[in-house]
Amino acid sequence: MAQQARPQGPTIDAAALRVVVLSNEPVLHQSHHDAIAERAVSAAAEFAVEHLTRAGFDVSPLCAGGNLTQLRAELLRRQPAVVLNLFEGLADSPGTESLVAHLLRRSGTAFTGSGGRALAVARNKPRVKALLARNGLPTPRWQVVNGATIGRFSLAWPVIVKPAHEDASLGIEQSSVVVNRRQLGARVREVQARYGRDALLEEYVPGREVSVALIRSLRLTTLPPIEFCFDVPDGGWPILTYDAKWQPGSADYERSWAVYGAALPAGLLQQINCLSLQAFRLLGCRDYARVDFRIAGNGQPYLLEVNPNPDLGPTACFCGALRSAGISPADWLVDLVRTAQRRGQKGTARGVRHDPVART
Repeated sequence: MAQQARPQGPTIDAAALRVVVLSNEPVLHQSHHDAIAERAVSAAAEFAVEHLTRAGFDVSPLCAGGNLTQLRAELLRRQPAVVLNLFEGLADSPGTESLVAHLLRRSGTAFTGSGGRALAVARNKPRVKALLARNGLPTPRWQVVNGATIGRFSLAWPVIVKPAHEDASLGIEQSSVVVNRRQLGARVREVQARYGRDALLEEYVPGREVSVALIRSLRLTTLPPIEFCFDVPDGGWPILTYDAKWQPGSADYERSWAVYGAALPAGLLQQINCLSLQAFRLLGCRDYARVDFRIAGNGQPYLLEVNPNPDLGPTACFCGALRSAGISPADWLVDLVRTAQRRGQKGTARGVRHDPVART
């Protein structure tokens, strides 16, 4: 069984603790296909502000744009003891996710979540795949291609085509799974046109789709697994598309659902928990993360992605995983802030702060 633990820690005077809840400024027009995912962070920020305030902290929200100098000045003005870092990067500049974490570290401010190095590594899907493979963690065979290199394709069909540097299921649609070169070329061109970067190709793994959320309080703990189930029509693919995740009312959304505390064979559960812990440490994640798998028909798990900055909104899967472990998301947020404060106090005493470093 997955280890389960309620967050706990020494009592801290919440009233004396100034907390900034940092999120990203929406830059996409509301009509843009990807705008819903971008704006989800606002719900997470509102949830955090409400519950941390209720817990007695001195909380203020801060929505950051692309001007990092302005952000630095605002943090200096507010002088927070802890920044609850929900910043996911600007939609037109995803690299800002890691830049903001680096800024927080350099400013000497205690902050929650992973450091800039882990965020930058995780955003680069091909780099993560190579890192996993070099360290013996099972992941589907893959290639990185663009319009000029697609002729070197050497994987087995079917193949799923993903943007190589995006998260939140951006660019994942039913047409992302392709079965011949004509479909492959069309999908790669679509990904490049929409996101301006190379495409990651993975051999499609038929089977179950499972995620494992992890949290660290006194120790690193795996939460009960989440399984995504699909009722797809003939010719459809059982995959977690962008619409299935973000678009209520869409066909994919209505035909998919999450099962928290999914029933898995004991040996498989132990295996994916072990792989999740390895991946978390390998990328240098901190505080929390989510690891995604496909489970082949023979029971072999394949690691798809490590997300060190998952959605923490009240209806997001991460909070669902917390609840399935008997942990209140509101209580966990309080513990998250307290953990960051203790870490900041230790760093100040030593005179150093550093990000975890992924082995590459």
